[in-house]
Amino acid sequence: MDNAPFPSSILDISPLLRETESYQGIKSKTKRLKNRLKSKKGKSVALGDTDTFFVRNIFTLDAWNKVVAECVYKSEKIAIWVSIQDKSFYADSLSLRELIDSLSYRLEINSTANLVNSSKGILGLNTEYFGSMPDVDGDGILDILLLDIEDNFLDTGSFVAGFFDPVDLMDHEFSNQRDIIYIDIFPTLYYRNKTNIRRAASTIAHELQHLIHEPAPRSIF
Repeated sequence: MDNAPFPSSILDISPLLRETESYQGIKSKTKRLKNRLKSKKGKSVALGDTDTFFVRNIFTLDAWNKVVAECVYKSEKIAIWVSIQDKSFYADSLSLRELIDSLSYRLEINSTANLVNSSKGILGLNTEYFGSMPDVDGDGILDILLLDIEDNFLDTGSFVAGFFDPVDLMDHEFSNQRDIIYIDIFPTLYYRNKTNIRRAASTIAHELQHLIHEPAPRSIF
């Protein structure tokens, strides 16, 4: 990993996912999913739980991989998951506990000084200025899945720092039926033996806006 090229560009694929033809009418589809799940209690998640997630293949955009992840942090606002494969791979080089503590602090308690109000966490700032999350699963929690997004970074120097997938708000074959965003571990969070909480936190802030802003029907075709 030390020989990896310096990150040259970050690819934002969330707008592309929002604009594809199959996601026209996402607001109504989100509403239908909410109605279907209304009678069901929100998913109960505990620290140490494992679950299987559908994660979109960002190269084809029309296929999903299954990723098994463990819940490594849980509060009234967020649940942070780490893919089991990446947790094992980075076990000797990355302090997961320190990373999660720092990231959750930025999200829930105190953001960086260059934001509009550093005395509030990123999650609070986003919901204050952009609106509430869809909450399709009724648990009032933002799920964050940390994994090494397969973006061919080592060959190209470009990477996907994170993304939001609209299918998760829909009654869809590959929907996780959660308010969830996906955040890249390498090189976003961890690069050349150093962690970068600020880069990951800013990516979460950006992708959370995509989640909050349920897009109006639109097609690029």
